[in-house]
Amino acid sequence: MNSLFMHMSPAVRQLAIVNAIVFVASLFLEQTTALFALYYPTVSEFQPYQLVTYMFTHANLPHFFFNMFALVSLGTLVESRTGTPQMFVMYFLCGWGAIAAHWGLHWWQSAGVIQMAQDFLSAPAADGFDLFVSKYIDGQSYNKEFIDRAHTINMAWAKSEQHQEVFSLQAADMVSQVLEYQRTPPPVVGASGSVYGILMAFAMLFPKLKLSFMFIPIGIEARFMVPLLMVMELFLANAQFAWDNIGHYAHLGGAITGMLIILLIYRRFFP
Repeated sequence: MNSLFMHMSPAVRQLAIVNAIVFVASLFLEQTTALFALYYPTVSEFQPYQLVTYMFTHANLPHFFFNMFALVSLGTLVESRTGTPQMFVMYFLCGWGAIAAHWGLHWWQSAGVIQMAQDFLSAPAADGFDLFVSKYIDGQSYNKEFIDRAHTINMAWAKSEQHQEVFSLQAADMVSQVLEYQRTPPPVVGASGSVYGILMAFAMLFPKLKLSFMFIPIGIEARFMVPLLMVMELFLANAQFAWDNIGHYAHLGGAITGMLIILLIYRRFFP
């Protein structure tokens, strides 16, 4: 363990130490995650400092372990080429690029949901709820119970001529929950965006070095492995599985930022 610690590059070592301190603190002080997580700007809990602290905060041990494993194993090599100050810059810029992608996508996707929800709540109708369910509840990452309840209300409201006011109130409650979720999405934590940026930088600086992961046990050159991972991230981002609460577009945003740093900054000034 001491040998591993000593062989880390300076920036990677300091970043890993801060991540570890915050993770340990979150185990003993529950409010650590709530204070350091990054909330959407329209949420009352949002604070500017969270734009930094969220990159050092993790949801659980696997989240922390895999991010730190990637940071240490890949970041040390990247830092050997870019330099220590540049590694610090890359870590933060990729983290901000990740959240820009995550927030930007949420804003773009939520605009239509919010408008239709407001239209429905101003004039509840069975056909309006049916359209809302088909467009903005079906196939989304809500839990199964929520989706099933929406279908139950939708079918009952469409078939029954009685209790229309009851169904209208139940439907309005569900639409209001979706509206609230869109206006106040869950907070974001993790160094994943920064790590994906470093991963992309690694592939560009060391394209022929081989990488392997648990689900891909054979070594594959970084220039092939990393694009494969990006395709997987894009697939998962669009699939929107109910069990998947990972910010895949944040990963892609971090990776794109890492690529731009290498193309526009590093290779321009350090050919």
